[in-house]
Amino acid sequence: MESNENVDRNLSAQADTDELFNDLPVYRIASKSKRFANYLIDYACCVVFGLIIGFTIAVICISLGWDISWIEEESNKLVELILGTIITLGYYCFFEGVLGTTVGKLVTRTIIVTEDGYKPEFKEILQRSLWRIVPFEAFTFLGNNGVGWHDEKTGTRVVDKSSYIAPQQ
Repeated sequence: MESNENVDRNLSAQADTDELFNDLPVYRIASKSKRFANYLIDYACCVVFGLIIGFTIAVICISLGWDISWIEEESNKLVELILGTIITLGYYCFFEGVLGTTVGKLVTRTIIVTEDGYKPEFKEILQRSLWRIVPFEAFTFLGNNGVGWHDEKTGTRVVDKSSYIAPQQ
């Protein structure tokens, strides 16, 4: 049978170890399938928001008597690209920056945290959103570690909400 002195020493060592690791986050990186689902759901939301915004602008322009026939021309791909980029940036900045999540992340039960486990600041969310402008960046999370460029370059991670334990401050 162990002496009380050994038990006390073991408990003290365990307490020191627990205290040492209390300031470390615990999380599991979201799977590639969840990341892909996030992308598809959020892309669909961006398309819907784009349609709503486009419809609203058309109604306003028509009610003001402005000619909007130029919108239908094929030569306006640049305008479409610019508006799509603005809508995408707006979607991610609003949902991730203000609400802390996106529709896709709500559905898949994932969240964004910094590498050290804290809620990202708006600056990091804006940087994440700007990285999304890079062509094909949306698929960089399909690499070996499941971390996309917009995660890697901003020090953030998309993690399973159920596995997340915030670091103690």
